[in-house]
Amino acid sequence: MKWMKKIAPLAAALVLLVVLGFVTRHQNQMPCKGVEIRISSSAGMYFLDRDDVYHQLVNAADSVEGRPMISIDTRHIEDAIASMPEVKKADVFKTIDGQLRVHVDLRVPVARVLHPNGTSFYIDEDGEMMPLSPRYMARVLLVNGHIKQGAINTYTEFPVADEWENQRRELFELASFIRSDFFWSAQIQQVYVDENIEYVLIPRVGNHEIHFGDLSDVETKFTSLKALYEQVLSKSDWNQYRLINLKYKNQIVCSKK
Repeated sequence: MKWMKKIAPLAAALVLLVVLGFVTRHQNQMPCKGVEIRISSSAGMYFLDRDDVYHQLVNAADSVEGRPMISIDTRHIEDAIASMPEVKKADVFKTIDGQLRVHVDLRVPVARVLHPNGTSFYIDEDGEMMPLSPRYMARVLLVNGHIKQGAINTYTEFPVADEWENQRRELFELASFIRSDFFWSAQIQQVYVDENIEYVLIPRVGNHEIHFGDLSDVETKFTSLKALYEQVLSKSDWNQYRLINLKYKNQIVCSKK
């Protein structure tokens, strides 16, 4: 009886392999019955719909419905969908009942940049650039002014100069900080880059400008600015000020109209 106990696990594993082999062969021979596409956006910004993704799938693999599942290259389809500028990640897999499932996660912009030459694009939550979409316009922080020049000639081209790369990182840092704070994401609607490549914040409430300066001591500057809002401006007329200056270390200079 001891020998039966020893071979029982091996027999069970062998049966499992046989069953899995049968299921795999059955799935490979089965024709694709349909495509299920699910699109996710953590911020509710849908730059693509099912038709857009399906069109990209067909371009990459031709029609898949009715084809044997074994002939469908899911990795190739994944790469094609992931190459779409709005897509952060794509997963494509087959089900045992003959369905091809496509899960797409979309990129999330944190700022929209208006370039001096008239073109516009987003910076996403990973600090990368992405084109605008004709399908959806994201309501995010607007950035304009003295943006570093680069080669932007078409819908999909972006600035390439080293100076722009440095500025892009700064804009991403500033936009990400504003987005991470509920109060600032509601209050700051625009960032203007002045001729000294310093930042001017334009609020939604109040007719003043906030001269932020460079990005040294970002958190300290915002902490001081919030204290000013809570302790001073909340108790007076916000519109009596035309300028709030944070450029000088450890001090705020306010100018009235």
